[in-house]
Amino acid sequence: MKVKFIILYSWFIRSVTFFLPEVPLIQAFRGWLYSFGMKKCGPRFRVSYNVVINHLEEIEVGRNVYLACGSVVTGGGKLFIGDDVLIGPNVILSSNKHKFNGVNFINGYKFGDIIIEDGVWIGGNSTILMGTHVHKSSLVGAGSVCNKDYSTTGVLIAGSPARVIGPLSVDK
Repeated sequence: MKVKFIILYSWFIRSVTFFLPEVPLIQAFRGWLYSFGMKKCGPRFRVSYNVVINHLEEIEVGRNVYLACGSVVTGGGKLFIGDDVLIGPNVILSSNKHKFNGVNFINGYKFGDIIIEDGVWIGGNSTILMGTHVHKSSLVGAGSVCNKDYSTTGVLIAGSPARVIGPLSVDK
């Protein structure tokens, strides 16, 4: 019963706030509304318009997190997003996949976790799949497909499938 309520609650937030102007105050309002269904949510969680978030009950979000327009957060596995994380437009975070029974993919799902540590920026049009762990202060390049533990902090991760390209340099 609780899961059905959470699904309806997510749909309600999208429907009621979709027509509101795209300003930081409204983004923070959306984040505040979503926080009631989440496992844990820090302050300053901002959600842009046209974002789809399912399975709120398995999501933990740190402080000062931003989800850009068109992003989709779905699954049934645990999703942890640390502090000061930017998630670009049209990013997919999926903590599930269909099971293959030898003939088709119709029946059943497998679930896994996604961990995004503090200070990460995920570029637009990226896909973050179950089993992904992006470590602190890293950048996921636009259009990347991440599917594993990238075990180094402060690196550029890019490609399909994504791999560590090299360390990030500090802007002056």
